[in-house]
Amino acid sequence: MDIDKTIEPLLKRLRISANLNTEDERAIGRLPITIKRVRGGEPIISCGDRPSACFLVVEGFVLRSKIVADGRRQILAFHQPGDIPDLQSLFLHVMDHDVSALGDAVLAVIPHSPLQELIGKRPNIAEALWRDTLTDAAIFREWICNVGQRSASNRLAHLCRAKGPLFSIEVLAQIAKSGGLRFRSEWPAVLASGRAARGGCQCWRFLTRTRLRYAQPH
Repeated sequence: MDIDKTIEPLLKRLRISANLNTEDERAIGRLPITIKRVRGGEPIISCGDRPSACFLVVEGFVLRSKIVADGRRQILAFHQPGDIPDLQSLFLHVMDHDVSALGDAVLAVIPHSPLQELIGKRPNIAEALWRDTLTDAAIFREWICNVGQRSASNRLAHLCRAKGPLFSIEVLAQIAKSGGLRFRSEWPAVLASGRAARGGCQCWRFLTRTRLRYAQPH
């Protein structure tokens, strides 16, 4: 995969809120990157790991989650192309949660050492990545409100609005056709992930989607 195409999702994300100059972007493009392809449901990082690299999502979607005492999984966040879900591993050396692929995904693995060196030399990049982690924290605060206090219909609406077509049940088939998800094999996993993210059962999902559908103006 071409290095420019690999880095472009990250640059596109950072350009939204940061003032990176041409040299900053070239420096990011010179990072030593290894492409890794993962299958849907495959673990990327596990709780307790001590990673020596972080990864950029290039294609597909990944999720962060924790397993609670009774073995159930709580999804903490979903990530899309341009995200570096484990950027905190640069400074928090032991992972306290799991990261896995929602569907088939392409990742760009970036070793910690050159990335830390880049941050030390180029303050614009350091500021951009710091701002990105603050944005991630703001999204996480919304997530806490979503699973803790919002009504069922508001939870689903918020999730669809925040992550776009991936979580709009009506267009999941479209994603499948485009290659983002293999419909027959991954549909149950996607629904299970949605339940773990929102809370609720099959009946809850059906009733909530119906309520939202009939709440729309005709």
